[in-house]
Amino acid sequence: MRATTSSLLFLVRLLAFVDVLLLFFALLHCTRSTSYFSSLETQVALERKNRIKWETYLTKYRTRASKRVSREMQTVMLERFLEETEKCPPEPKCEKFKPCPGKRKSSSKMNHEGKSLKEKKISLVGKEEDLEEANAVAKVEVETQTAEAVEEEEGKEGVENGSDDESIIGNTVNGDIENKHYFDAIPRYQPGPASPAFEPSSNDGVSFKIFVYNLPPKFHVEMLKKNKRCVTDQYGTEIRIHANIMQSKMYTLDPLEAEFFYVPVYGECKLFENIATLGAKKGLQETNAWWLEAMKLVTDQYPFWNRTQGRDHVFTFAGARGPHIFKDWKRHIKKSIFLTPEGDRSLSEQFNTWKDIVIPGLEPEKAFWSGSLRKQKEVKRAKTFAYFRGTIANKLGKQYSKGIRIKMKEAFKDIKDVVFTEQHSSCDKTCYREEMRASTFCLCPRGWSPWTLRAYQALMVGCIPVIIADEIEFPYENSFDWRQVSIKIPEKRHLETIDILRSVPDDVVERKRKAMAKFWPSVAWKKPAADDDAFHLVMKELERKKRGFKSSTFTFWK
Repeated sequence: MRATTSSLLFLVRLLAFVDVLLLFFALLHCTRSTSYFSSLETQVALERKNRIKWETYLTKYRTRASKRVSREMQTVMLERFLEETEKCPPEPKCEKFKPCPGKRKSSSKMNHEGKSLKEKKISLVGKEEDLEEANAVAKVEVETQTAEAVEEEEGKEGVENGSDDESIIGNTVNGDIENKHYFDAIPRYQPGPASPAFEPSSNDGVSFKIFVYNLPPKFHVEMLKKNKRCVTDQYGTEIRIHANIMQSKMYTLDPLEAEFFYVPVYGECKLFENIATLGAKKGLQETNAWWLEAMKLVTDQYPFWNRTQGRDHVFTFAGARGPHIFKDWKRHIKKSIFLTPEGDRSLSEQFNTWKDIVIPGLEPEKAFWSGSLRKQKEVKRAKTFAYFRGTIANKLGKQYSKGIRIKMKEAFKDIKDVVFTEQHSSCDKTCYREEMRASTFCLCPRGWSPWTLRAYQALMVGCIPVIIADEIEFPYENSFDWRQVSIKIPEKRHLETIDILRSVPDDVVERKRKAMAKFWPSVAWKKPAADDDAFHLVMKELERKKRGFKSSTFTFWK
């Protein structure tokens, strides 16, 4: 009897424990479910807010656009107005708005039509400041071409002409976003004037439209006044690309017809400035804050970013650091398109070959990119077999270039027809250029990163570049075989470089030179842009990135 009672008591306690345990799990499940649905509701509310913002923006813009007439139609209406009111025979002299002899229109009817057309003209053209803003690009183009023509007559070099980019951009953007909405002062569609390279007959397939965000000048042209290095440095592609887009047929003021959106921020230039004044650590922090401020303007004042989560937005990162100059880039612009000279295959984090584009570095000196060296009499190349002049080691010693340049200098120092030496003040840019021209092969070992401007300089002067960088990715690899114009040697065999080059047959060398003679403009950033230069080919690469379906994973429609 006593044993039975103990068993029942144990069973009751066990059931009570199980009940408590089930109650605990039920409460835990309810808590997690509530949290889940709360998070889901928050996400839905955010998406609804973005959709309402987008639809409101479109409604306002379409309403405004429907009241506008194209520039071509304005011109036609104005010509009709002048024809009917002013084109009268010299004898007898007609009064204004009075029908000319032979026309059967009453004076009162002509008066009414003249006044009506005049009112339309005034309402369409708008305020005087709107016209100035709409025509700024064309005015700057004429001034720029005139200035460049004068400088060319005076024999000035391309480095001295570098500041033209500042004048081009500075007159075509309006930084006063808070006080004046961007679309209040522009016609519905008025593309910027094109350089001769972008005439429809020579555009060679580049047919998309690109909208440039109207950010305040402190994010771009304002920095050029303080730091001219931004224009004349090899990292100046962020300035050159911005300026060229603003002058091309691809540029549009109508964001609704744009396939791409360009964000004009000179990040590399800002980093130079901040590190010089604040030091490395503080400079990077300030640069990151500056980037966040620019992105806030893009995402808060325009609806286009949230539409695709930035997938159709384009940024230029002109240095080897790539997007890492913006510390929080992964949180904000990871899905956007990057134009960068660094296509390091080992850095999949910062470079994605499916969306990003490798661009040539900028050689700002006109003697390189103008083709004048190619027009000069061919120099004898027997003087130097292989050539390198540049940084070999820095304060960090072997960490730079993985120690490759130091080892190559030591290994090649006693070879008579090989020059492998430090950069020195006794040899200026002209000396460097002529030494390259007098060489058969130009050695291009990696530096801090795989890419080096030296490879593009070599192509421009007719010296075969020898690439010693395993992870490098070149521009235009989808459409051009770089084996035609270069030689690539594995890093682990860098000490065998001269022996490998001596084994290259003469006919192969000559074949590569002929290919280089056709290809070199493709890596040159010419001024103004031409249909065979780096800018045009980079834009062709960008066109290949057009997405047929642009909606992000978080958007919805019905």
